[in-house]
Amino acid sequence: MKRDRESAWARYLKLCRAGGTMGHFDLLHDAGIPVPFEAGAVEGAVRGVIEEIEAAKY
Repeated sequence: MKRDRESAWARYLKLCRAGGTMGHFDLLHDAGIPVPFEAGAVEGAVRGVIEEIEAAKY
């Protein structure tokens, strides 16, 4: 969301609108949101946090 607020918001709204029409993982795929159990998903989710921590070092 920090890198592209509009895209993140659009994907979130797509996810919400499709809620209840398909399974959880299919909803995530449909909205373009990584499934947390797929390879690289956790790394991708925390990469931004790590970058911020590194940038904040003195």
